[in-house]
Parts: sequence; structure tokens; C-alpha cells
Amino acid sequence: VLFAIFIGTQVFPVLYALLFPPLPPLPDNVTQVSHTSADQGLDEWVYKSDQSACTLVAFYAAQGGECQIAAECNPPSSASPAGTRVSTCVGQVKFSGFVMRWQVAITPQFDDKSEFSLSRSTFWSDSVPALTATPTP
Repeated sequence: VLFAIFIGTQVFPVLYALLFPPLPPLPDNVTQVSHTSADQGLDEWVYKSDQSACTLVAFYAAQGGECQIAAECNPPSSASPAGTRVSTCVGQVKFSGFVMRWQVAITPQFDDKSEFSLSRSTFWSDSVPALTATPTP
């Protein structure tokens, strides 16, 4: 019985992670525009936000993201031209022996609003391939 409990406590977190990989960080008060899933743990979402692009950049940087930040947000302002990408941020989270990498591309819209695409790639091992390109604004 103790052996079965031990095995169950080791297997359950892995099975749960396989079925329900973690979601990437998401700020409050956003509206989902679309979602595509190429495979289990390989997803892309598009969101609209009432927050400025620079506020979203600050949110993802605070989540541990490595961000390439455009001049409009250094220092933070809301004066980004609509339709130009302000930043791309990349981060990762380890869970149950796996790794989830997220990437976000943030684009300002009119009236100090923003749109961003958020992707998740789940790596079903402890090793994560290096990024092939550096995020660019």
C-alpha cells in the first residue's frame, strides 16, 4: 500500500501536467480575440487590452520576461504609434519536470489600448532549446 501511494504521488503530478500544462502569464481585464492550438501545449492567443502597450511590457517584464523594449517605453509612456510593435518578451516556467516557454508581441492601438499575441511552447523534458532569434521590437 505504501509503495502504491509513493508511486501515485510521483506519477499524478506528471500526468496532470501532461493533460493540463500551465497557462502563460496574463494581465487582468483583457479580451481574447482568437486561440489556435497546433498541438498539446503549443498554443497561440490574441488579446485586446484597455491598458497601454508600455503597461503591458512592464507586466511581462515583472513576470520574469526578457524584453526588447522600444524607445517609446524607455521611460514608460503611452505615446507609441498605433500599429507598431513596442516589445517582444520571452519567459519560461518550470513545472513537474517540464518547461513552458511563453512569448508575447505587444502592439499599441488607438486610444491608448493594445493588442498582443501570446504563445506557449511546452517542452516535455527538462532541456529547453535555445531561442533561434532574439526578440525585436
